[in-house]
Amino acid sequence: MKKKVLILSVPPPYGGGEIRAKQLSKYFSQYSEFVIIENSNKSKNKSNQGKISISNVFINIRYIIRNVLTIVKNRPALVYMSIPKNFIPLLKVLPVLLTTKLFGGKVVGELAGRNFYFLETKGMSYSLGLKILRLFNSIRVLGESVKSTLKTYGLNRNIVIDNGVDIPNQNKNSVKSINASSRITIGFVGALHEKKGIYILTEIANLLKTNNVNFTLEIAGEWGNDKDKMDIQSYIKKNNLKNNIKFLGLIHNETKWEFYKRIDIFILPSYNEGQPLVLIEAMAFGIPIICSGVGAIPDTVNSGYNGFIIEEFLAKKYVAKIKKLLEDKLLYEKVSSNNLNTFAERFRVENYFENIHTWINANSDNKCNNSHKN
Repeated sequence: MKKKVLILSVPPPYGGGEIRAKQLSKYFSQYSEFVIIENSNKSKNKSNQGKISISNVFINIRYIIRNVLTIVKNRPALVYMSIPKNFIPLLKVLPVLLTTKLFGGKVVGELAGRNFYFLETKGMSYSLGLKILRLFNSIRVLGESVKSTLKTYGLNRNIVIDNGVDIPNQNKNSVKSINASSRITIGFVGALHEKKGIYILTEIANLLKTNNVNFTLEIAGEWGNDKDKMDIQSYIKKNNLKNNIKFLGLIHNETKWEFYKRIDIFILPSYNEGQPLVLIEAMAFGIPIICSGVGAIPDTVNSGYNGFIIEEFLAKKYVAKIKKLLEDKLLYEKVSSNNLNTFAERFRVENYFENIHTWINANSDNKCNNSHKN
């Protein structure tokens, strides 16, 4: 049986895509026909990810050499990889694509976002980038809205597969309740920079304080750049929010699960997303969600059922929905119950593994049974 190669970018850095790749690596390692290549970079973080630098050039060269040699050695029936959203990083996958095709293999990839950024431009990056994407036999996307967007560029070989999250002891999570007279905890997880909504997040905190809401905002993640960090710290000091906002840094494993257990409301006012794992994680703990409607979020969160999608990037809109949940205990509990059900029906990690495995098999000339293990 011909091999299938999975090219996976695993932590660090600790983004949603890297976390999912680590899950896939663990799952597919039990199947003898899969060759798994794990790529990680301890020096990469949210402040330098995707930037042109000497170190990133060497990392990309190593990526090309390692993966091409693996393909030449195994001559696989299929190669799976994540597809970069930016044009320059996309170029590193071209030698891998061409080598796989040379030996008669197929290539499938996934878009971990709402779109490929180079398709929103013109010129060489658009035309060449589109040609590279057309070499893929299938592209996995995170929602019907993303699939529709790609179709406008003539990219029709796409499949929608939801993300999945492995939550320890998830069956022990129960419907949450809230007491507006007690101090509530609002949570955020993500990169701390403007595009993820860190500025509007602190504006929300200031408005909540002005409205005499008793709350703590716990923010988990790493800073994207020094400017945003200094601006936010200055805003917090100016508005006397030090006792309301707590920065946790990066959180992993049990620390992350303990974070979700104590959160009453999860908020994500991001300007740019695919299908955020953090929203799925919040659902698993029955936490009502208030978020923006970008990317595949509308395919993930049913506004009014799982929480609320805010279409305008206005702090007062978020505050109004937070207060609505605080003032209506029955609504809060209903949304909490809905989120537990949504997670169980759509986002369990077992469903995710099965769907990815079936998709890979469907695109491989030598299909195998998902039960065939080492």
